[in-house]
Amino acid sequence: MSSRHCFNYFFLGQHCRLEINSEHVEATTRFERYAELFPAFVDRSGTPAQLTVVIHDLADHAGREVEPAVVAQLRQYLQHSYATIAPEVLDAVCTARYLAAPRARELLEATLDNPNERGISVQKDFLVFSRRNAGQLEAFADVTASVQEAWAYHAMNFFKVFFFAQDTVRLHGSGATHGDAALLLLANTGGGKSTMKNLFLNAVPEPAPFTDDSIMARATTQGFELYQDPVEFLRWCYLPEAQRAEQVIPGVRPPLAAQPSLYYLIKADTTATRPASAAEILTLIKEEAFYQHGYLTQRFITEPQAEALLQRYFDNTLRFLTHARCHVAEVRHNDDYAELFAEFRRQLEVG
Repeated sequence: MSSRHCFNYFFLGQHCRLEINSEHVEATTRFERYAELFPAFVDRSGTPAQLTVVIHDLADHAGREVEPAVVAQLRQYLQHSYATIAPEVLDAVCTARYLAAPRARELLEATLDNPNERGISVQKDFLVFSRRNAGQLEAFADVTASVQEAWAYHAMNFFKVFFFAQDTVRLHGSGATHGDAALLLLANTGGGKSTMKNLFLNAVPEPAPFTDDSIMARATTQGFELYQDPVEFLRWCYLPEAQRAEQVIPGVRPPLAAQPSLYYLIKADTTATRPASAAEILTLIKEEAFYQHGYLTQRFITEPQAEALLQRYFDNTLRFLTHARCHVAEVRHNDDYAELFAEFRRQLEVG
């Protein structure tokens, strides 16, 4: 019988529970460190969880036989539900190993019996069964293999299956705040968003860091609230003490409801900014790897009703952008950014 470890969090205004069933000694290390470094995310209220993620270790059920027909049912479901799924993913997950646990076969049967209520999806090294409307998700993983990679990221990212179905979108960018004003610097991978944010904060000390790589925007009846992505904070749990001391780590803060100033950074031969439409920024966003159809649907925007949810996700992204003051910033490497930073100051109302 594996050990059961539970962690309670308060993410995006909701009570969340992560349960890990594994004997592996490193299965809980990062989550314990996370609680030490960022206690503001820890839920000590005793309130029952609204969203629950349970992870089962495949090692606990190794060697059990599974009928080939059951494995074939899983493969057929995934092929039908995710047209872009890679053959190597199917070959890795559609095996007796992932269905060896009686609980996995029970969940497979329940999903096939009620496909409008339940769904099956895959993340890296994970087979995932979810009931979004009930706030329940169970995943099966080879913990021994996963801890060698970004194990904690994969586990905590499961909460985004719920968040993205609740009219929340994720923006790939860095952020800074001054009072209730927010400056968001978006960019594709390697576009310099974190570098530019840090250069700005070094030059202009009044603002505070908000995020480094990921921003969550949640729809409300009044517009959108900006949240720090709690998964992003895991990066500092992986750093040795000496390296972490050199980092500029944002403080955990309540969400922001103000209209943000947003700049999408593009590398160029000269540094200049211009206003941009929400549609132009959305086009740039859709070019990023995270927003590609297969990545989103196989990992986060899952069955049932995945296509409708994906369209709503992009509709919400566009709606958020229409609430922001959007710009494109063409940026030259190692340039003089005095004018750019002066513009950022004005947007943040820094005197």
